[in-house]
Amino acid sequence: MTESSQSNVSIENNIFINELIEITRKSNKEFKKFIDYNLFPKKSPLSFEAINNNIKALERMDKTQRSIVKARAKEFEESYDPSKHFPPLFGIFGFLISMYALLKEMNRMVGIISSIILIVGITIYSAWLYNKALQLRQTAVFFNALINSLKYDEK
Repeated sequence: MTESSQSNVSIENNIFINELIEITRKSNKEFKKFIDYNLFPKKSPLSFEAINNNIKALERMDKTQRSIVKARAKEFEESYDPSKHFPPLFGIFGFLISMYALLKEMNRMVGIISSIILIVGITIYSAWLYNKALQLRQTAVFFNALINSLKYDEK
């Protein structure tokens, strides 16, 4: 590689790392979009060479940048762990069942209608929550594994 092309690659790497550091401050949705576009081979329109260059740029991050990115990767993965959403859902479910029992004692017809609404509502909410978590989880797990498996250049 010539000195000019090495300089261009270095500038591109710095721009990529600066964009990554900046996107760590954004929402999970924006963070996911950035990772999918720049690093995730299954979802990125970039060439394999461009993705590989981005990964090499990650290896050249300094300690502060690594700390920021690793912390964000871990937080991103943990925020889409489906097992964290279901315990509160079970608590809500228990509360709603007890409310149903009270309504059932008050009026038989209201109890039947409310139980149908309750079951449909909980089912729809659970399916939506699980689907949302799974859509983002794939990218979150990929990025966290990538960041933790890199061999960083020590300066």
